[in-house]
Amino acid sequence: MRSTGEVMGIASDFGVAFAKAMGAAGHALPRSGKVFLSVRDSAKRGVTFIGRKLMDLGFSIVATGGTYEALDRAGIKAAQIHKVGHGRPDVLDAIKNDEIDLIINTPVG
Repeated sequence: MRSTGEVMGIASDFGVAFAKAMGAAGHALPRSGKVFLSVRDSAKRGVTFIGRKLMDLGFSIVATGGTYEALDRAGIKAAQIHKVGHGRPDVLDAIKNDEIDLIINTPVG
């Protein structure tokens, strides 16, 4: 399946399965750097657990408005960044400038 761009990771835990799939696709998960977090409202409570783990691992975090506020309320250090089309520089600028090492995004729709 790799020739068509598809990979699969099997494990009893989502994180381990995802890491296996990324490895099979030839992409190692970063061990440091900057993480962009932007999640829909229904995922705001869960993102604080992820944010805290990433912060404890030494990652810096950037997040869009609502996600930033959820992280801030939980005491998780993050920088706020504009959504695409809501001011400059925005997250797309950061991605193009190779400033983001990992993206965790749950869009609506």
